[in-house]
Amino acid sequence: MANFKTRLIVILAGFIVNALVYVYVHRANDDESYKPERSLSQLMDSNRFQAVRDPAELKHDPVKIPKNVIFHPVRLELISDKLRKTPLPNFSKRPSAKPCQTRAFILLIINSRVGQLERRNAIRKSWGHGGDYIEMMKSPYAWRLLFILGRSGDAKADQKIEDESRQYGDMILGDFYDNMRNLTHKTLLAMRWALTRCQPVYYFKGDDDVFLNQPRFFDYMAHLYIANSHRFWIGRVDQDWSAYRVVRDPKHKYYVPKSDYNEKLFPHFCSGFAYVMSFSVLRDLVSAIANVTLLKTVDDAYVGILAKTAKIKPMNNPRFHLFIPPQPKHIYSEKEIDGSLAEHDIVKKGQQHKLLSMARSAMSRDLTPTVKLKAVAVNALGQEVNITYAPFV
Repeated sequence: MANFKTRLIVILAGFIVNALVYVYVHRANDDESYKPERSLSQLMDSNRFQAVRDPAELKHDPVKIPKNVIFHPVRLELISDKLRKTPLPNFSKRPSAKPCQTRAFILLIINSRVGQLERRNAIRKSWGHGGDYIEMMKSPYAWRLLFILGRSGDAKADQKIEDESRQYGDMILGDFYDNMRNLTHKTLLAMRWALTRCQPVYYFKGDDDVFLNQPRFFDYMAHLYIANSHRFWIGRVDQDWSAYRVVRDPKHKYYVPKSDYNEKLFPHFCSGFAYVMSFSVLRDLVSAIANVTLLKTVDDAYVGILAKTAKIKPMNNPRFHLFIPPQPKHIYSEKEIDGSLAEHDIVKKGQQHKLLSMARSAMSRDLTPTVKLKAVAVNALGQEVNITYAPFV
């Protein structure tokens, strides 16, 4: 017990030393000093995170990320679920991803379907691959990508999915049938897996037709982490009240009976194609499930009800972008991609790779000159290490 307390004190001391050195470096080299005491709402309102399409207008100074001290891995203690009024979907015995051995920094869980192997591979080979961040932060869980799927009802197709899961180790396989009636079950299974198996600092949920601007998104999360912003749910929050109208037509795929939800409008929520939340929000949303009747087909609206129950307000960031109506033939410019965090309806072959290349190109030109500072800090093992601070390329 004494050793554990000693180690915990060392870890906390390391955090404090690293934070002080980091703030000194960042303030000394940014045109606009980054102030960790800023609230998240101030950050969202600042020029740094505005949804502009011209990178020349985006006053966004990429964070100088300490190579192995921005996030110290902490040993996991798996959380046991209590009995709930609304049962959570069970984890299946099908071959699935292994739990994290230490807390993840960013955990990304992507909704996919049995027939979408090409989409999964495109993501795996582009923005889903987090090798650069894993190396930079010296943590195997700095950036962890997983896909979540149910059963198709076709034994051969389901067997191929299980083989794929064994091959890549990045799939959560549920026992539910993967259809619209189980969409919310799928979302809840992902949230429960994240909470009990990985406990990420930040949790991203998306669909397999989404492009995520990996360098900008990681930079965004790093800024929020350094600013000590640990209670938020951010995505696209529709400003049109009609988007929250409850569908009462039994023939509609989003039908919700009054017996399940008696209000005329849903509370505001982040659109389900892509959003990110902090661990404390993830934890409180899962806890709220016990008090909220399940809505099977409107997963994002259901998460919005959970958020209202837990007194969590969704925050709109228009850089989580989709076209209404859809524009499948739209040709993206580098300026558009640099001003975006997530884009919806990206399904063309090779499009994920192309957009990531554009994002990296824009990010590299935006970086400030490298500034290095050697410092001595303490890592999670209590060892003194030399730290070199430099922008991420």
